[in-house]
Amino acid sequence: TNCYICKSPFTLLRRKHHCRACGQIVCQSCSPNMLPLTHLGYLDLQRVCDHCVPFISTVKKKKRIHSDTSVFERPSAPI
Repeated sequence: TNCYICKSPFTLLRRKHHCRACGQIVCQSCSPNMLPLTHLGYLDLQRVCDHCVPFISTVKKKKRIHSDTSVFERPSAPI
């Protein structure tokens, strides 16, 4: 079996890791990132491959935008 990203074969020294965001099997060099994946139900930091990092950053930004709008900022309805 080879790394999904760099295509290097796995050996006793190059071990398999699963990206918790996409599920692909990758090597340590291609998955050095440990990120929170609360939107997937993980509470701790999880291993994420280099391909998924930009997508997770986008999800985090979108969630931050939605969470920044508070109930108190909405205009009140006319009485």
